[in-house]
Amino acid sequence: MKLVGRFPRERVEAACERALVIGTRSFSSVKSILDTKLDRKRPEKAAEGPAIVHDNIRGPTFYH
Repeated sequence: MKLVGRFPRERVEAACERALVIGTRSFSSVKSILDTKLDRKRPEKAAEGPAIVHDNIRGPTFYH
């Protein structure tokens, strides 16, 4: 509610929705989303598959 005084209600709602999508719920995270205008952008979808492919990284079948 404190942020509605500084930002339009629609932006605060969009920032809260984005925060939920990316898994953060703190006031500072929502404020950061508003400050950087990320509420106006859609969050990027996570890439399919492993984040890093390297010979030294063991897969899920290593321990089975």
